[in-house]
Amino acid sequence: NCYFLATMISTAQGQGAAVGVYASEYMWSSIMGDSCTAGSDACAALWYAHYDGNPSFSDFTAFGGWSSPTMKQYSDSVGFCGLNADADYRP
Repeated sequence: NCYFLATMISTAQGQGAAVGVYASEYMWSSIMGDSCTAGSDACAALWYAHYDGNPSFSDFTAFGGWSSPTMKQYSDSVGFCGLNADADYRP
């Protein structure tokens, strides 16, 4: 999985795309393993999920080689104009 992700990121970046990874610490370790740093090694932005209702990075714990995130999804059920939406934080 780690090699596959590294190849996908490299291919996308080779085509000029800006690349980011969406994952929680649990998802990353379950799918990629604790030693995979493919995303951070490629300087991909990290958008992490932690549904704690807190729009800040105060809860962030380093994983996957990232020492800081770019964005956080802090809720998956925010009402907006009669629709259900996710809530994200990016300073």
